[in-house]
Amino acid sequence: MPAFARAITWLSDGVWGPWNTAVGQVPGPLVLLLLGVGLFLTLRYRFIQVRRFGEAARTIVPKQSGSGGVLTPFQAFMTALAASIGTGNIAGVATAVVAGGPGAVFWIWCYGFFATAIKFTEATLGTRFRLNRPGGVSSGPMYYLRDGLGSPKLAWVYALVAGVAALTTTPFTQPNSIAVAFQSEFSINPWVSGAIIAVLTWLVIIGGVKTIGRAVEKLSPLKVFLYLAGGLFVIAVNAGRLPEVFAAIFHDAFSLQAATGSAAGLGVMVAMRYGLARGVYANEAGYGTAAVAYGTARSDRPVQQGLNAIIEVFVVSFVTSSISALT
Repeated sequence: MPAFARAITWLSDGVWGPWNTAVGQVPGPLVLLLLGVGLFLTLRYRFIQVRRFGEAARTIVPKQSGSGGVLTPFQAFMTALAASIGTGNIAGVATAVVAGGPGAVFWIWCYGFFATAIKFTEATLGTRFRLNRPGGVSSGPMYYLRDGLGSPKLAWVYALVAGVAALTTTPFTQPNSIAVAFQSEFSINPWVSGAIIAVLTWLVIIGGVKTIGRAVEKLSPLKVFLYLAGGLFVIAVNAGRLPEVFAAIFHDAFSLQAATGSAAGLGVMVAMRYGLARGVYANEAGYGTAAVAYGTARSDRPVQQGLNAIIEVFVVSFVTSSISALT
């Protein structure tokens, strides 16, 4: 296991950076790719996340649904939101602050702004190139890679990688975080927590996509409200410290020598690395998973689904992640 952990760390450091060069530290390739693609799409769409934000907020719950798909647009939105809000917004943000200093929060926000354009693209393409079947619908990046980009091989590669990730990451990280919290606070055996989570999950997914949609339609708004209420209460109690918190965030985001907590001596490149790494884990922009959720919506307007995705990233990156960072 130590050898495996070292290999994963080596790979992670290689793709995320920062890299030491003759001219100093430079961001890793994934940092440049995420920011570069987000910036390109933002400029290409003429800052759609700003221009049409109001329209997106007003039409999350459309007056009527279109054809195709199996979920209402609101259910599809809540399904995507439920997939994004979780460990990445709580433990992920905390990890970013510990590893990259307070400046990492700024880079979470920075990527969140550009990520809206990325997720807008994913949701729009997922709806445009979905495959309607009798009794259901299939959607995801593999379909727009195959039918839109015309690359069946790349579609197969994505499907394989996404399948492996879906079976080896989320099924473990989310229940593990819940089990650890219950063990720490209530001394409940992790096996008991895990068994309860497994049963509750089975009761939802056994009914298929429609049952999942109905469940998240009711549960996602509730969990967001409870988390915001609790977080805002903590922030209100400690409101006097907010100025110094924001000062630390913006100072350390560009400081060559961030010196806070365990991030002592780490500079802007490390803050950027952990901010983007945890930012993409939180909002999932760039994963392609948004295309799966939004592609199930009963809608004839792919762009409208893309606008819904903009609101999703806003809630995840600028609301829940900020609550986690400030508390």
